[in-house]
Amino acid sequence: MLRALSVLLFFSIFVLAAPAGAQNIFEVNSTADDPDNNPGNGVCRTAAGICTLRAAIEEANATPNAGGPDVIRFTSIPLSGGAAVIQLASGALPAITQTIVIDGLTAAGEVFLDGSNLPSPGTVTTASGLILDTGSGGSSIRGLTVGNFPFYGFYVKSHNNVLTSNRSGVREDGTAVGNGVVGIYLNSGYNTVGKIGLGNVVGFNGNAGIHVINGEYNLIRGNYVGTDDTGADFGNGTASSHQSYGGIVVRSNYNTIGGSEPGMGNTIGHGTANGLIIDDEHNLVRGNYIGTDAAGRNLGNASKGILLEGNNNIIGGGEPGQSNVIGFNTIGIYIWGGDNKIQGNYIGTDAAGADLGNIDDGIFLSEATATDNTIGQGKNAVIPYLTSKANTIAFNANGIGFNESGTSGAPVENTIRGNNIHDNDGLGIDLNLDGISANDVDDVDLDANATMNYPDVSRAFYRPGNNSLVVEYSVSSSDLYVPYPLTIDVYLADDATSGEGRVHIGTDTYTTPGQQVGFEIDAASVSWDASDYVVLTATDTLGNTSEFSPAAGNLGGPGFSFAVRHDDAVAPVGAFAPFTMTAPYPNPFNPRTTFALALPEATPARVSVFDITGRQVALLNDGILAGGVAHTFTLDAAGLASGVYLLRVQAGAFVETRRLALLK
Repeated sequence: MLRALSVLLFFSIFVLAAPAGAQNIFEVNSTADDPDNNPGNGVCRTAAGICTLRAAIEEANATPNAGGPDVIRFTSIPLSGGAAVIQLASGALPAITQTIVIDGLTAAGEVFLDGSNLPSPGTVTTASGLILDTGSGGSSIRGLTVGNFPFYGFYVKSHNNVLTSNRSGVREDGTAVGNGVVGIYLNSGYNTVGKIGLGNVVGFNGNAGIHVINGEYNLIRGNYVGTDDTGADFGNGTASSHQSYGGIVVRSNYNTIGGSEPGMGNTIGHGTANGLIIDDEHNLVRGNYIGTDAAGRNLGNASKGILLEGNNNIIGGGEPGQSNVIGFNTIGIYIWGGDNKIQGNYIGTDAAGADLGNIDDGIFLSEATATDNTIGQGKNAVIPYLTSKANTIAFNANGIGFNESGTSGAPVENTIRGNNIHDNDGLGIDLNLDGISANDVDDVDLDANATMNYPDVSRAFYRPGNNSLVVEYSVSSSDLYVPYPLTIDVYLADDATSGEGRVHIGTDTYTTPGQQVGFEIDAASVSWDASDYVVLTATDTLGNTSEFSPAAGNLGGPGFSFAVRHDDAVAPVGAFAPFTMTAPYPNPFNPRTTFALALPEATPARVSVFDITGRQVALLNDGILAGGVAHTFTLDAAGLASGVYLLRVQAGAFVETRRLALLK
């Protein structure tokens, strides 16, 4: 099926893209391996008067490309059992040194280049299949099957080449003909490996299916690595299950694995070690299926779906089509590097909510090198309801796990905000692989993410007066040990038992250690149910995010609230001085916005405005306000820069925070 589609698409492309003017076209009409009789005369002919692939390459190398790249076709090659098997008998093919088009799709059946007679282990040049050497940049290789080579199936040393609709290590009938080391090896940049509907099938290779090294800006798209469109097991890593190998291995910068448009993503599965390894910087991984496919089949890789060893990479991205689906692996994403962004992915599930759970953690952060990563939204980001940057992490052993401190230290300053985490067997976030890390007084402990204390929630309820959801909480972390202010994220929990944050519904800023405050969320702005529970996380200014707090609720209906249990004790509810507050208008505003505040009785009230970093920029009231009357306040932000600000009203023990957007 893949070959039939590729033939149709590439025939159209070949006809439309053929360059004008004179051009050498060599018709391979034999499966023999004889050399050309007179390289450079423009005629592919052996001593026996036939045209072999070896002779065609020799002639192309010796012929200038004045009228465009030379073309090697297979229209007249004889088939046996539906395939033309070219078994190399005279050593490796000559490396290609001119721009060339080799079009195996012109044959009536499979064109299989067989390297089983080459010396093993040999060398890269004596034991590899097709080698695109210096001078061959801009070549196109399509529709070939390459296998049984002791080293590489395809070895690309020049730039701007296109490899599509090929098979490396596996025949069209699924027969294993794996190459000893790598199926497709890129030691250059700006190449395209696979396109929409024209992907390569790469399987049964010794160490890796596709390996990128010392080459930037390569596009790897639409390929089947370790499988095909039926989900068959063609797993790479057949010679070794070493953790440095995988279906696709990227050890260079600025490459793109997959893409945002339908069909650009690679399907990577059945690896004896990892699905995808990223071991350098500024690479994009988008739209791929890793350990599964679009049909939700189990193609799990034996170790990690993604082994992220490098820094400053983006996995996903949060825009349409950028989500990776990662399931059925031992660990979904294993993070060793720092400053990476993991956003908008489905880990252990897919967009339909299927159970594709990874055996262990959905995401695991290991060692001190895994620092300053962002999982979901960043530490200073404003999170919209149902944010597209949320990772959905479900049906794994733990949602997100952290390695405890070891000889090389623990991962810290990793921000986890705005994700949809639910239905994992263990914790949604487990900082030290020890279950719930109990809060300690002042938060002086260290280890993973500084073992940041989670908020202590005293109660959560529905407030009818403002049609709002109210959460009262405090944080025991001392500002002597934890950098303030803290960002508090509120989630609806998946249930009362596991207490994972299945959807983000609001964010508060916490400024005073140990103080009990209340946070109010517009109930009309989120989808919720009276039986829902809430959980909270705290993130300090360095980006250390806590585990989820124990679940609090039910939220109930109008007027319904109660204290919840925490650490086997009933947390004190504290005084509650309800008040009503109008929405600031206008909002967004420039430069003034106005709101009114009414209290049932005279109460000390502080009305202040903070920027997104927690710095106070305005104080509108700090004293007793009379009860039973409306107090009007106007914020004049003429001296402030455009951006998001937090309006904070504290009356007694109750605090309400509203977001303001200043647009100049």
